[in-house]
Amino acid sequence: MGPHIKGKIKKTLSSLAGQSAQSLFPDLFQNESAKAESSTVIVPPPPDMNWLAHADFGEQQKRADSAPPALLALGGKPQQELIAQKLARMGYVVTTASSTAQALERLSANKYRLVFCGADAAFEEVLRFVNRLTTDQRRHIYFVLVGADLHTFYDLEALALSANLVINTRDLPSLELILIKGLRDYEQLFRPLLDILGSTP
Repeated sequence: MGPHIKGKIKKTLSSLAGQSAQSLFPDLFQNESAKAESSTVIVPPPPDMNWLAHADFGEQQKRADSAPPALLALGGKPQQELIAQKLARMGYVVTTASSTAQALERLSANKYRLVFCGADAAFEEVLRFVNRLTTDQRRHIYFVLVGADLHTFYDLEALALSANLVINTRDLPSLELILIKGLRDYEQLFRPLLDILGSTP
């Protein structure tokens, strides 16, 4: 490389010192800046629950499955008895856990199709336990979080909390309708996958 070429490169490089790529290539970044300004993420609001007042699932309300086992890890809270009564009416065989330790012991020893857990610090370990299950084990559990600050059927909230369904405590009187709809939606979404995997939840 001759001295003339070297001098030209040196001069060019010194003229670029301190400049950003955006100042050097404004046309290249103009569209990206416009995209960034116009691509504001809009988080959808929680769903409107007014449909509960008129919901009717007919015979589906009477039973969910043939005596599937359900675990209530709610620490003996007042709503636990209400949930237990409604699940029993739907055909579930209900087991309750009065503490985190008892819930973990029962989850380790038995297979449950349905698990209700309180969305509070006392039962965070139950959520962690379920999240640590293998994929094959986890997909057989329909995991429901119940709490006063949750928004029933809010999919983004359920996803963030690694649950299949979230329910606000104020909606528990309509639990049967909520659970039937939740399980039906889950079935429609995952049944083809489970059939391919040769697995029946």
